[in-house]
Amino acid sequence: MYITKGIAGAISFQEKLVETASFLLMEKKVNNAGTLRYVLMEGERSTELFCKPIALRRLGKFVKDAYESQNNKSARAFVIGAFDSARGTFLLCCFPARVPCEASSRNVFSQVLVDAATESHAKVSHEGFDDSLIEVQKEDTKTFIEILSSLYQERTRP
Repeated sequence: MYITKGIAGAISFQEKLVETASFLLMEKKVNNAGTLRYVLMEGERSTELFCKPIALRRLGKFVKDAYESQNNKSARAFVIGAFDSARGTFLLCCFPARVPCEASSRNVFSQVLVDAATESHAKVSHEGFDDSLIEVQKEDTKTFIEILSSLYQERTRP
């Protein structure tokens, strides 16, 4: 009984993930900001589902990979955000340009997140174990992403 419910829930989640990702790609919701690409979901289908970190991470990875493959684009850092209307914030999940081979590559990106929050004077919450997730007040989100892009470019330039 529990297994059947669990499988049905997993199938339903996967269907919503593919449906949402397809919508974001077909509606050309992926934006460019210098060295990174980003998507901010506000009012789109299933946004409330993706206000949860694990769900947002899975959607972000799917959209990033599909966008780069579909458009024959090179890998770039990617940020996906889901608006939580109850809190008035965007939960942002950030992916480095490539999956890092070393922990130091990932640490650069997580430090850039913290520095972007400081430089943008954004009201943020950066708690928990996952250093690639950050919650940003709605009104601060665009400025935060612009500064994040600029800092990421500075720190990853060869």
